[in-house]
Amino acid sequence: MEIVRQGEADVLMKGTLNTDNLLHAVLNKEHGLLEPGRILSHVTATFIPAYGKMLVFADAAVIPRPTLEQFEAILGYATGVSMAY
Repeated sequence: MEIVRQGEADVLMKGTLNTDNLLHAVLNKEHGLLEPGRILSHVTATFIPAYGKMLVFADAAVIPRPTLEQFEAILGYATGVSMAY
């Protein structure tokens, strides 16, 4: 978390760490990554050679029924990731 907070890493990857341990660290109020007032979501980007295009999936089951404000935040996160590709 510290490396990402200091701007020395651009991406946080889960790897083999248990999800509960990762989320505990991300949501830690003192040392986590989620800024006050922000929405927790996730974005996955994948390339399927047979399809020939990048696919971006956002917030698969994190917020089942987002409010308009949450949906706008999720869309903004997905757009940001998409622009990186």
